Amino acid sequence: AWYRSGSLLTRLKFDGAPTASHFTFSKPPTALAPVDAETLIGVGSSPTIAELVAKPPSSSLIKAAWRWLRPVEPKEMQEGVVDLSTGKRGTLHIRRTCFDDSRRQASKVWVAPTSTLCAVADNKGRVLLVDLRSGRVVRLFKGVRDAQCAWLQLDDGEESLYLAILAPQRKQIRVWRCRFGGCAAAFSVALENASLVQAPDATAFLAALRGDSLVLEPVQPDLERCRALADKERQLARLAGAQARCRAALQRADAKNDPVAARKAMKEAVKEESEENVLGLCVRTFTSSQCLIAVLETSRDERAKALISCEKARDLVTRDFSGSAQSSIDDPRLLEARAWLALTTTAEQTHPLVEQALAMLLKRDAAPAGLVESVNSEDG
Repeated sequence: AWYRSGSLLTRLKFDGAPTASHFTFSKPPTALAPVDAETLIGVGSSPTIAELVAKPPSSSLIKAAWRWLRPVEPKEMQEGVVDLSTGKRGTLHIRRTCFDDSRRQASKVWVAPTSTLCAVADNKGRVLLVDLRSGRVVRLFKGVRDAQCAWLQLDDGEESLYLAILAPQRKQIRVWRCRFGGCAAAFSVALENASLVQAPDATAFLAALRGDSLVLEPVQPDLERCRALADKERQLARLAGAQARCRAALQRADAKNDPVAARKAMKEAVKEESEENVLGLCVRTFTSSQCLIAVLETSRDERAKALISCEKARDLVTRDFSGSAQSSIDDPRLLEARAWLALTTTAEQTHPLVEQALAMLLKRDAAPAGLVESVNSEDG
């Protein structure tokens, strides 16, 4: 247990007989919250958020010898009373600065029951979510001046953390799935001058005085809604992982000019339902025409099928006529590209793929003079 009095912080340990240790600050923070028996999170200004470590006092042989020669007689204390005067004195040091903004002053901090995250309220009407493992701010909630927070642990298919934020001016509580989840619940606060209270079992209550009575209302989001939100986010996370794996495989295939590997990676992308996202990356960044053609042929997207003939024409042109000023506008390979453009463009409407096709035709190396003339001609 920790107790603060001004610039002195007292730690009580209850391992056997209660013992006290005292720690001083070089610059007292505005608010403190313990993470474990040795670590605290301090918030304020310069730095805004910092991780503090309790450093015990340094012992010397002279002091040890003096205590051995002049032992202190233990005082008679009542049961349940701890003598704070006998506690050792140490100091609190900043282990690392998590966030520092000279224009921002943090006022409150709440550490999650898992000791992996903490929420920090500042004077700008924002709540910052800090990852205690990396020491970085990972999320920001805006528009919650004088915010109060509490942590919830709910079973949405797995034990997950939720952050309840009370905005007193709006008289509203919103419950967010952490770290990056959406809003799982929103409540209007009917109680006047209510406070959000964190319970030891990772539940939260709204507390308010009504006459001589203390009124407590539990903050309980709908578990079915939380499960639906969690399932959606897990699906998105799985999709993002599949996309990242497919992107890496496609980029390796393009670097090695390996159409077989590109085709295999695209089949995996189709299987993982990440085809659309991966296809755009291939069209924009691939340097190997053979790999891009393999990807387009493997894709089930109609837009990809429409680009195959254009990419084949571009491959033929850039392979034989790149930088050549002697190429004829009647060359069959150029006519194939022109034919595709003519089929996909009408007087009433320009096909959305035309601009992308032109970019593909001209995206690499110097454009052949014949191709430029055909694009700039009346038919083009």
